[in-house]
Amino acid sequence: MAILPGALLRHAAERPEVPWLFWAEGWDWRWLSWGEAARRVMAEADTFAGGPPLVPSPDPLTPAALITDLASQAAGAVVRVRGSGDEWQEWGAEDLGAAADAVAREVAPAGPPAGGREILVAGRPLAEPAERAVVAWAILQGAALLL
Repeated sequence: MAILPGALLRHAAERPEVPWLFWAEGWDWRWLSWGEAARRVMAEADTFAGGPPLVPSPDPLTPAALITDLASQAAGAVVRVRGSGDEWQEWGAEDLGAAADAVAREVAPAGPPAGGREILVAGRPLAEPAERAVVAWAILQGAALLL
């Protein structure tokens, strides 16, 4: 299992009903628990079976796009991020893990909030390496995501 879908499944097994992904729909706020997100990712991963090994990064970042991105990784696809200029880079599990580790080194001095967990506010496209890195870190660490 790829690193980020694996982390999602681990969090879902440990705390399936805990809210994970939050977003606004008009004036209403919606959310998905770890368990519901994992169910959606794994259901959608089946649609990628035998599909392309490379899936474009979602733009804009929406709940559905994030679920599709994680589903494609669960099916073995690598992700694409913007390199310098018009070049694209392919990131596999090791690249995502290294990017998340780099973010963790920057965040680690502050430590997690007392009695709680981190909350990441994200909204830039996952094709941007920095956004991909912080979203990867958040999924691995169990942070809530606010889109």
